[in-house]
Amino acid sequence: MSEGKSIELLQVEDKVRRWLSDFVGTFETGTNILGSFRVGSARVNVDVFEQNDSRFLKVLSCVADGATSSPELFEYIARANSDYIFGRLQAADGDEEGLIDVWFEHNLLADYLDQEELKWAVGAVAASADDVDTEMVKRFGGRTMYEDDDD
Repeated sequence: MSEGKSIELLQVEDKVRRWLSDFVGTFETGTNILGSFRVGSARVNVDVFEQNDSRFLKVLSCVADGATSSPELFEYIARANSDYIFGRLQAADGDEEGLIDVWFEHNLLADYLDQEELKWAVGAVAASADDVDTEMVKRFGGRTMYEDDDD
């Protein structure tokens, strides 16, 4: 087995890689993430992990890298989360200068994952992250992963 991974986890990873390739085409792989791809100004990461004898899929995107931490930002996150069917905004740990990263993420049980469910989850997170990242940075500072395409 690879790095102490269970056979079940390796099977889920293989399935997700194949389906992700069918859905998004080419994607980058890394040591800490199953796959990563660009959608507009957002970078979407897909990973599979194991916890308590179950496998989970995590789809996430940093929508504000280095935003200014403030009560207004946390209120925005709390209120905006009710707008999403798939995914939620979440603030990560801040640094000593009061800057935080804001992520848009969604988790699914992957033991019984099918291709259509993966497509919906990845597509919804990608579209939401690409929509919200520019607004987040405009209102709370920081930066998006990429410049918006000027079409």
